[in-house]
Parts: sequence; structure tokens; C-alpha cells
Amino acid sequence: MFQTWLKNHRLQDFDFSAPLLPAACERSVWQAVYDAELIKSAERYLAFDWPVIKATDFMAFKGEGNRIKQENPHFLRRQALGLLVLAETLEYKGRFLPDIVNGLFAVCEETYWGLSAHWPTETPGNIPDVQEPYIDLFAAETAAMLAWAEYMLYDALRNFCPEMIERIEYELERRTIKPYLSHRDFWWMGYHRTGINNWNPWILSNVLSVFLLVEKKRYRLDKAIEKMFLEIQYFYDSYAPDGGCDEGANYWTVAGASLFEFVDQLYTATGGKINFFTDEKIQNMGRFAYHIYIGNGYFVNYADGPARMAPAAFSVIYHLGKRIGDERLMCLAKEVLVENTQRQLSDIDDIFRQNVTECLLKGEVRRSVAEEALETDKTYLNIGEKLRRGLYACLYRRAVLESPDFVPEQEYLLPDLQVAVMRRGRWFVSAKGGHNSEGHNHNDVGNFIAYFDKKPVLIDAGVGVYTRKTFSAQRYEIWSMQSCWHNCPEVNGAAQCAGKTYAAGNFSLEDGGIGVAFAGAYPKAAGIVQLKRRIIPTEEEITIQDTYRFEAEKNQITEHLLTPLPAVIESSVFVLEGGYSVSAEGPADIALSIDAMDISYDANFINSWKTDKLFRLNFSFSAEKNTEITIVLRRKL
Repeated sequence: MFQTWLKNHRLQDFDFSAPLLPAACERSVWQAVYDAELIKSAERYLAFDWPVIKATDFMAFKGEGNRIKQENPHFLRRQALGLLVLAETLEYKGRFLPDIVNGLFAVCEETYWGLSAHWPTETPGNIPDVQEPYIDLFAAETAAMLAWAEYMLYDALRNFCPEMIERIEYELERRTIKPYLSHRDFWWMGYHRTGINNWNPWILSNVLSVFLLVEKKRYRLDKAIEKMFLEIQYFYDSYAPDGGCDEGANYWTVAGASLFEFVDQLYTATGGKINFFTDEKIQNMGRFAYHIYIGNGYFVNYADGPARMAPAAFSVIYHLGKRIGDERLMCLAKEVLVENTQRQLSDIDDIFRQNVTECLLKGEVRRSVAEEALETDKTYLNIGEKLRRGLYACLYRRAVLESPDFVPEQEYLLPDLQVAVMRRGRWFVSAKGGHNSEGHNHNDVGNFIAYFDKKPVLIDAGVGVYTRKTFSAQRYEIWSMQSCWHNCPEVNGAAQCAGKTYAAGNFSLEDGGIGVAFAGAYPKAAGIVQLKRRIIPTEEEITIQDTYRFEAEKNQITEHLLTPLPAVIESSVFVLEGGYSVSAEGPADIALSIDAMDISYDANFINSWKTDKLFRLNFSFSAEKNTEITIVLRRKL
């Protein structure tokens, strides 16, 4: 699409000078959305003691696999700076300017704007080389934050500290503009046509902000946009027509949603003359968010995707809905804002407190920094980190809260992604096919999840806090990546294998159930000829029917189910806390057992499931050449 557009149009024929947003000096706009609570949150960063990012913090990832030492002060700086800029935009009295300038200065003085975990592994040395800037996700995001801060507060900065404008533009030139224009070897650009994922639109949408807001030479702007069109095409092509994101809802906020922000900036800058919103795939990529929404702030969360979306995402969801004329998407924004504010943010805050407190105890951040972080207003947690979205959050917050309530779909099939959802009464169920080389992959073909009254019963654990091991050759040594810790069977001692060839066959949504064939996800050693799963929800229960056909006459199977609810075995039935039961029928020798997985060590798991343990329910049995087992999940009313 983008490359086709380039063949039919000349960038030189378009004017890119329309403002992306009203600057802070346009007081009528920002006074109308004044938010006293946001101002109150930002006031906690007045006279802020900006945390130091030490060389040894950066070195900790390469040496010991610890990302947090560098990431905690990195993100705290940006949260503080973004919130201060938002507050000054709303108030515009100069009260926040000294701390904004201190924050801008601190960020400009950083050796590297990205994360230690993202620094190219092949690069020699223990700390980044300032002469070889590398653009990762957060280097691009930082660059965009500085560009937006300059744009929004240009007049105020020019009067208070004009040298800071010069410094920002100097750093953007050497760290972002020149490296972007001169490189075609950053893997995320897509020229090698492999490994395309959320990095591509996430970075390009931020780099585009820099060029549109700061670049004064028109020929370089045209050169950059032409290059971006070539690169964003690779991401666009990686998506199937149904618009499904195999990385899940939270990663959608930086994948499909970042693509939206990319095309939206072009649309705005040209006064609507460059318009990609009519494209059906882009529209489907936007609608993906509500196709997989469960309720109560939860989303279907296969792969590494958390079960809950980042709270600040409501602004981009609402804006996207407005652009494509989808009221359901606009209403989803209200769900994300309200449900996350009421339920998730306290959890996030608890985890944030835990992380900061741990750093404090270890002497990794100064006490004043930790104390400020612990007092951050939960309502606005993380809103400042993505400054563009924070600005739109200010503009849209009231309209979002006044939107109609979200009405979910009763069932939906994403045929290309091979994910389906169904609602029956108070039950929700989702299942997946796909393959075991998806974005942020888990070995989970044939997996499913079940919720009752929008609360988790059978789950996908998701992913823990990222470590060096997460994206290494040892990835599938991590328990949460393995099929035997998903709602998948273990067959003749074999679990599923990683790789695109380990995939589902037929996947369907019909006759009141979800069907998936997934013998292909297992190695030859499993001896499976055929494995068909059918999941049938009703208002009373969810039935899982697994039909096996083997090469051998005698086989051994263990059906695994994962739950955050404590469980006991009573009369050959699993009884779960909350009044749920799980039973099985079919083979004569079904044995039941329960395994507990301690997750108290991991903030991500605790935040998702509000417990320190997950429980694996096991149905183990002998299977003949042709075997069927029926598992029934019920709730006692």
C-alpha cells in the first residue's frame, strides 16, 4: 500500500506544515480540558531529584542479565518529564518550567536513550559508543518526547531557557535524524524481510514525529518519509487481512496502534490529503482490540501479551475510533480507562512500589527518588511516558468518560490469526490455533482460556518480567513458554515444539463451538496421527472434547489446565475456589493431580492474577489408538 502510493504520488506536491496538535500557547484549547488532578500529580515532581543512570546500571544486563537497574531510573525520568510537560501545557504559568528544563537537560546528557537490553549484542564494549548512535524502541520514544516537549512549549522555553531548544535540536540531529537517514542495517527497518514486529511501527511513528516537528530542511523531510514508506510497508505486509496481532492486546498498543499513529500524523500534517484510513486492513487492525476484549479490564492474552492493556492506551483507542468512524472502538476506550483506573492501577502501583522499594533497599536509587516514585498519583501512572498519547489523553478524557458503555460481541473469528472468542451467558471462552513461531511466541497451539462474569478461571499465565534469557536460545527453558504450562495436553511424554512448522490445521467457529486440529504442533515422538479439540460453551458450562488417533496401540496422555484459583480433589473432581468444578469422562483410568507454581517472585504475574501461586490441574490416563476425553468446567450457582 505505502509503496504503491509512492509510485503514484510525489511527496513534493504535499504540504506537511499543518500543526499536529495545538501548542500550549493556544490557551483556549488547553484551558477547556484543564485537569486539576493531573496538575496535582505533576506537582509531586516539583523540585524533583532526577535519578542517576550509572554506567554499572547499564552494564548489569550484559554482565548478569538484570534489566531493571537501568530501566527503573530510565522510565522514572520520562514519567516525571512527560507529566511535567502535560501540566505546564494545561496551566501555562511557568511554574513547572524549571523542572522541565532540568529533566530535558538530564535526558540530553544521557549517553544512550534506549534500554541496555536492546543494545546490539554484537557491539563490543560495556557501555554504548556515543559516536555510533543506535535507535531502539525507547531511543525513538525519547526523541519524540523531546520533540513534542519543544513543540508544545516552544515560546515558554524560548523565554525561560532558549539554549535548551538548541540543545534538544542538536541531540535530535545526532541521535535520531542523521542515524535514521544514514542507516539501512537496523534490523527493525525490515530490509532483510525477516523478524518484522512491533519495533518497526513503534520506532517509525516516533521518528516521524521528530521529522515533522523539528526538521527544517524540506528535502530531508521528503527523503525520510519516502524511506519510512518503504520500511512501514514491511510491517503492513506482515499482517494478514483480518488485522489480528499475534503479540496480543498490550503489544497491539505499540504495533497496530503505532501504525495508526504513523498514518494519523501524515493525515494531520497534510490536512487530510494523505489518507490511509480507508484501507480495510488498517481498519481491521484497529478493530482487533475489541474483538479480543473480555471485560473487567481483561483481554485475551496469548503469547507474551499481558492480560490487561496499558491504561494510557485509552487515548489512542478513542482517536483511532474517531478516525475510522467506529463507535464500538470509541466505547472500548471508556472500558480501558474506567476499568483500569478502578482495578488495575492499584495493582500496578503496588508492583511499582515493590520494584522501587527493592531498588531502594539495594541502594540502587537515592531515597528521595524512591519516595517521590512511591507517591505518584495512581490515576496518572505512566501517562507521561508516551507524551503524544498523554496530550491526547488530556484532550479526550472527558469525551471518553461520556461515551456509551461498551457492548461486547457474542462471538468472533479471526480466521488468519486463528483466534476465536465466544460468549454464552456469563461464560467467556477463547481458543487459538496458529503456529509456534508467532510474535513473542509461546508453544501454545490449541490453547484456550475461560472466564466467568469477566473473571479468570482457566488462564494463559502470560509472561514474567523480561530477563536476558527471555529472548535467547534458552527461551523455552522458561516454564511459562512451554505447552505443558498451558491448557494443552502432554502426549507420550512429549510437549509441543517451537517453530513455524509446528502448527494447527483446521480452525473453525461453528455449530456453537470452537474447533481446532493441532496434532501438527507435536513432534513425531508423540506418535499422534490426529488431535482434534472442540470447545463448546453454554450458559451452564464449558465442555472440552479432545479426540486422539495414534500410531501405537498404547499411549499416555496428561491433559493440563492452568488456573489462578486454589483447587482440591474431591471424588475424582477438581473443586476450585469460587465454586467451580472440573471433571473428565472417557478413559477408565483417569488420575488427577495438582501442581503449584510459585509466582511470588514476579511482578508481571502478580499484577495479572493477584495471587502468589498458579495451579496446574492434571488429568493423566492411558489411551488406546483411538481415544476421546471430555472435560467439563462448571460453576455451582
